[in-house]
Amino acid sequence: MAKIEMKKPSIRKKILRIIDAVNTRVVDMEDVVWGVFLAILSGGVLHDGRLVSEHLFMIGPPGVGKSYVMDVVMRCIKIAPEEFFDYLMNAFTTPDEVLGPIDVKRFMEKHEQRRDIQGFLPAARFAVLDEIWKSGPVTTALFKITNERTFKNGKESVLCPLLTMLAASNEYPVNPMDAPLWDRILFRYKVEPVEGFESWSRMYDIAEDEWEHPTITIEELLEAKRRVNAVEFPAEVKKALYDVHVGLSRLGIELSPRRRKKQKYVVLANAWLNGRKVATVEDVSAIIPTCWRHDKEIPAVKSIVTKMTNFALDKMLTVFDVAYKTHKECGKLISSYEASATRDIKLLEDIDVKAESLGEIREELQGMKDKVTGSNAAELKRILGQVSSWHKEVLPYAAIRAGVNI
Repeated sequence: MAKIEMKKPSIRKKILRIIDAVNTRVVDMEDVVWGVFLAILSGGVLHDGRLVSEHLFMIGPPGVGKSYVMDVVMRCIKIAPEEFFDYLMNAFTTPDEVLGPIDVKRFMEKHEQRRDIQGFLPAARFAVLDEIWKSGPVTTALFKITNERTFKNGKESVLCPLLTMLAASNEYPVNPMDAPLWDRILFRYKVEPVEGFESWSRMYDIAEDEWEHPTITIEELLEAKRRVNAVEFPAEVKKALYDVHVGLSRLGIELSPRRRKKQKYVVLANAWLNGRKVATVEDVSAIIPTCWRHDKEIPAVKSIVTKMTNFALDKMLTVFDVAYKTHKECGKLISSYEASATRDIKLLEDIDVKAESLGEIREELQGMKDKVTGSNAAELKRILGQVSSWHKEVLPYAAIRAGVNI
């Protein structure tokens, strides 16, 4: 009997499976997980032909899962221990702890301050730096490593194999000396605490033990990057990218030429992950996390970019805005009702109508599920979860009101 050979999944499908697997362990961070792989797949080619990826930063309060998501993603990448560098920065972190200790023997023999970099960041393929802004002397040493992928080690300039650095902090850089490194980290995400019963229910159900997960090799990721760089970048997409920057500039959001140039590869990576060989105007919406400097700018950036490039996402956000306002109106009614000594039912006037409106919005969002993919699908999942949570919150009060009217 002939042996039936199973067809191996494509590299793109492998990556999508990993994204799905990570999202079963990390709650309500679909946009960040998608962004991590966009960062890995983005990035162009250095002058010497080396493929490079982009870096990603997360900001958020302690305990929201910033370190955890980095850990879960890295478990899915097959990498030798010496090619991975992971470090929690603090105010007393020295360059020796990140860049490698001084080679004392070489110093004694040749009077040269050369570091032993094996097992440290200059020799790593992937790096994870938690609380990245805690140690100023270290961050200033990362400028060349993160951009040019070179490291001055004694008298020699060493080529660094670094693809992607994932970083996190609960604060923004305050030292002016950190500004160059801040600009070199292309992707930025704000991570907030999990909200809503459904999300918390998922968190309670996730076991802390080891889990079965798909993996991918460095060679496969590099091949994926070659395919990303082969995606076509049409004139209308270039124009959309330019128009977005004109719109952001009018709001006072100016990006460095370096960041603007790198955004081309973000667009190409998003197109490839969505199975397209030609980038579309919709793919430009993937640059949202590469545009803001402070999370206060996120709403304005998201509004400008989506209105110009992503009609599906723009519709989602418009519908979500209606749901948000409806929920806020319900909150006022519920607060007045709960605060009243007699629980006066008249204070819940129209809440049953508003609850029905939230239900209709939820159904409308559910109807979009089969029409969106990639980062849009992640955003839809987040929005749908939030609206569903609001609807469940209001339903008991709507029932009280409807019961009185029977």
